[in-house]
Amino acid sequence: MKNPVLILIIAFFAVSCTGISFLSKKGTGLYIIIENDKAGYINDKGKIVIEPQFDYCGDPYFYLSDCTDYFYDGEYAIAMKNNKFGLIDSKGKTVLGFKYDVLIDEYDGNYSTTVNGKYGMINNKGETLVPYLFDSEYFLSADDIFPAKINDICVLYNPKDVSVSETEYDYISPFFHGYAVVEKGRKEGIIDREGNVIFDVVYDKIDNFDKEHICVSENGRWSFMNINQEKLIDSVYYDAECFEDGYAVVKRFKYGVIDSSGNIVIPFEYDYLRNSGDGYFEFSGKNPYVFGLINYRQDTVLDCKYYYIFYYDGVAEVAESEHDLYGVIDVETGTELVSCVFSRVECLDDFITRLHFYGDDGQEFFGYVNNKNQIIWSNNTELLEEKLKK
Repeated sequence: MKNPVLILIIAFFAVSCTGISFLSKKGTGLYIIIENDKAGYINDKGKIVIEPQFDYCGDPYFYLSDCTDYFYDGEYAIAMKNNKFGLIDSKGKTVLGFKYDVLIDEYDGNYSTTVNGKYGMINNKGETLVPYLFDSEYFLSADDIFPAKINDICVLYNPKDVSVSETEYDYISPFFHGYAVVEKGRKEGIIDREGNVIFDVVYDKIDNFDKEHICVSENGRWSFMNINQEKLIDSVYYDAECFEDGYAVVKRFKYGVIDSSGNIVIPFEYDYLRNSGDGYFEFSGKNPYVFGLINYRQDTVLDCKYYYIFYYDGVAEVAESEHDLYGVIDVETGTELVSCVFSRVECLDDFITRLHFYGDDGQEFFGYVNNKNQIIWSNNTELLEEKLKK
């Protein structure tokens, strides 16, 4: 089953590339480059806007995880100097001094950081919004009640009145639509932001949900309820995903798809089926490690030949072999936008795709191309040109 927190993270970070033309633009983008082991930023024309002067954090050729790898005019980026984090603006000017051991962008204009091993939250001026009380940065908010742990005890914290309410639970999920899943003794239930019990903690599993369709498991069977604990679809399934775009993947002896009334949309004839969104479903055939894509009418959109498919907003990142080489396909037309010759493909915004690739000696490089597949920067332009011709 899907993890609700993981889904939230994936949905947040996923971005689209189409043709490779993209769907939205927030301003002039700035993209990280690494030269002489220093990080700087270029614009979408390949011009250096912020000279390479910062330490790079994480692996610059794969997961650019700790520092900001791209941002826009009017936004701030997390950068590092002398192994300390700070903030810079789109001109490279220091906004928040380089003095933090931890600085995590919460994508609401605020940042989680630490004092003496405890997490709190600051704004871009360094002003404390949430005190340094918490065991981790997860779910912190300056605006509304959030779940957290203090000395390994699950609490609800209200930043408006600075109150802490201890709970009896082993785990509390983030709030969705005003409700959170709680766990105690390997059973799950639901509470609201005030801590009131909405679902008793008696269920084997409660998956990600909205108010209308909550996916619950009891005694090895999955069913769907509303927030009033009224059953909408009976417990006849051995496995189930929650509804997305009006469809849910469920399993009897094989997988199929139902609509919100429980009507069968795709028959129960698949060994593996996953809702990819927009009415598309990833499936496998005789080989459980090879995947394709169908729509809700069961038309084959992508043949079952890929070792990896990640669909988002009209395109799919795919791998055609077991060697973890990735490309991009326009799902509607079937057009190959990027050949499967790259170790990683990241579609960043309206104009730019970042491509990671290896040389013959195993050294990894990366570069950027625009929506015409023209190289705007790379630390190995010659090799990237060869890859793009394949």
